[in-house]
Amino acid sequence: MSKEENQNLKSSSSKLTVIDKIQKCQSEITGYRMKCDKEINDIEEKYMQSVRPHIKNRNLLILNVPQFWSTVLFNHPLLQSIFEPGEKDVIKYMASLDIEEDHKNPEMFKIHFLFGPNPYFENRVLVKTFTEEGSTSSTIKWKNEKNKFPKVSEHELWEHDELSMELKGFFRWFVDNREQFCDPIADLIRCQVWYDPLEYYYLDIDKEKSI
Repeated sequence: MSKEENQNLKSSSSKLTVIDKIQKCQSEITGYRMKCDKEINDIEEKYMQSVRPHIKNRNLLILNVPQFWSTVLFNHPLLQSIFEPGEKDVIKYMASLDIEEDHKNPEMFKIHFLFGPNPYFENRVLVKTFTEEGSTSSTIKWKNEKNKFPKVSEHELWEHDELSMELKGFFRWFVDNREQFCDPIADLIRCQVWYDPLEYYYLDIDKEKSI
């Protein structure tokens, strides 16, 4: 073996030794990261167990406030613009809004929209489910085709490459189950509207005070 070949062999061996050490460090980092993720999930699960009774109580109290959720949605600075003409008359029948979360997988959650008796559809509950693969939604049983939403063809609905705040229509969003990397409307409902609805309900009261 030549001197040059011997040096190359030593260099290669030395590099492998360093890589092995890097791999060992990385394994330690990964182990701590997994431990951290588990502890975070445990804390979130404990938090939800503690807060769930209060959410349930809040939902029961909200049932006594007429058009609470529609007021919240219509007042939200971003969501208020998504409603198609005529949809607000339907949304006023929304009696409750709830989120069902899976804290072991933050990408998985369900939005439950509970409606009172109304002249538009037969469903009492509409559910939109989000998973890592995409979303699914309840089939809406419309009572009258004239009152059906969205008022667009399926072809027009799929013309949009991605979901955006410019895609007008609450029910258009609800039935749009194409695979999405993110759903800004669902995120707003989940992280803002459901988390603290009073913040947006009070906007309506503030408007009345300013008149």
